[in-house]
Amino acid sequence: MSGKLRTPWSRGTRLTAVIGGLVLAAGSAVGIGVAAGMGDSFAATGGDSPEMASVQALLAKAPNPGSNKIGPFANDFIDIKKVQPNRNTNTGGASGTFTEDCGTNQDNHHNSDNFIVTPGVDHGALHVHDYVGNRTTTARSNDRSLAAGGTTCANGDKSTFFWPVIRVKQEPNGKNNNQQGPDKGNIGRLVEPNQVTIKFSSAGASKVTAAPQFLRAIMGDAKEVTNGPANAKATWTCTGFENRVTNKYPVCPQGSAVERIMQFPSCWDGKNTDSANHRTHIVFPKANGQCPKGTKAVPALEYDLVYQSVPNGSVFAVDGFDGQLHSPATDHADWENVMNTQQMNAVVGCINNGQKCVNQGQGGGNGGNTGGNTGGGKGATGQPASTGNQRVTCPDVRAKMPAIPASVQSSVNQDLDQMDNFLNDANNRLQAAGSQATQDFINNSILGSLQNNRQFLINQILNLFNQAKAAQPQGNLPSMAACSMTSS
Repeated sequence: MSGKLRTPWSRGTRLTAVIGGLVLAAGSAVGIGVAAGMGDSFAATGGDSPEMASVQALLAKAPNPGSNKIGPFANDFIDIKKVQPNRNTNTGGASGTFTEDCGTNQDNHHNSDNFIVTPGVDHGALHVHDYVGNRTTTARSNDRSLAAGGTTCANGDKSTFFWPVIRVKQEPNGKNNNQQGPDKGNIGRLVEPNQVTIKFSSAGASKVTAAPQFLRAIMGDAKEVTNGPANAKATWTCTGFENRVTNKYPVCPQGSAVERIMQFPSCWDGKNTDSANHRTHIVFPKANGQCPKGTKAVPALEYDLVYQSVPNGSVFAVDGFDGQLHSPATDHADWENVMNTQQMNAVVGCINNGQKCVNQGQGGGNGGNTGGNTGGGKGATGQPASTGNQRVTCPDVRAKMPAIPASVQSSVNQDLDQMDNFLNDANNRLQAAGSQATQDFINNSILGSLQNNRQFLINQILNLFNQAKAAQPQGNLPSMAACSMTSS
């Protein structure tokens, strides 16, 4: 595109020409067979539903519709009833599934970071993400910090699952929502999904093998408007109409809710947990479910997100980069696998044996974490320690902070917050282990792990002060990394 920004109308025309065939070729490999016309522009007709009429009327009243290039625009929406059935979920292959309950982001874990694509850069994503799974995910997350973090997943899976938030820009009653997000151009009332399903399947493969711990994957293209449709995987629908999918924002009838389906690639190269473009190490299967030569099938991840929180007849949009017009085609998601070997083997066993598993394999057990949604567990051998009413306490690094330079304030505060999160997770895991906690578990899995992560964060804070050429925090911060057990 040579950097040229398309108008919203030319974008709609381009999608009409190419997206139907593209998604048919790529999407059918992951269970979405798309009929021609999925990407056709929608023009209002006399047969509009009340909800579609509401959306069109709201957009018609918007100031200078189409000229501010912020979006969304009228041709970004389609009445789901006017989408012909085009989805076939019978992909063949191993028929089992493994579903996890990781909540719906009730803890309001949000940030504009992406440690996979822009590691270490605060607000590097330039749009807000929702998170479930790992509780500690920020721009500075890495394999080690994620493995030490807690989780919202009921089976103790510490993987991190994230996607861009949705904002309602105009209510059905005509009210404009002008709440400014932290990043340019993302305006509106942020809404959370009412239902989040994290599911693994075969994606049509006859057999899957274990995915490696710390495998990273992305789906979709957050810059589809600039990059074109090659990597776009946006799939929208409405509850009760899941046999009809579209790359546009769906307008759902009363009693039905907006739904996003996010399917990840599942053909791994067998060597790398990431790649320079975050795509070539794991790719999508062919239309018949088979993996390309040189790759092997691993469990195929899918997010299903349901938004009863989006009012019928409202104007809504996904958060996005500046210049991407809030196009529905820019929908995307990210994942890092932090499952341990036992957890991953349970997923593989359920899929290959044709079982429908929820949170644990049919043989019982949740893969080694007995701490429920805190990611706890015994984790060590030996005699249980007498923990009683003990808890972990740590030196207060925050109290030693001088005035934090504005240039690094956000980064320092994130590191301090993450330090608090690590302490909370340590106490949650200790409580979950209860009388089964051994002294080895306390020394290594609780205190040792906590000290390592605090040391890492303290070093980052000191480096940030050095970068800002500011006065260093008081005292010997590295000596404050170690924590201890105290009686509460």
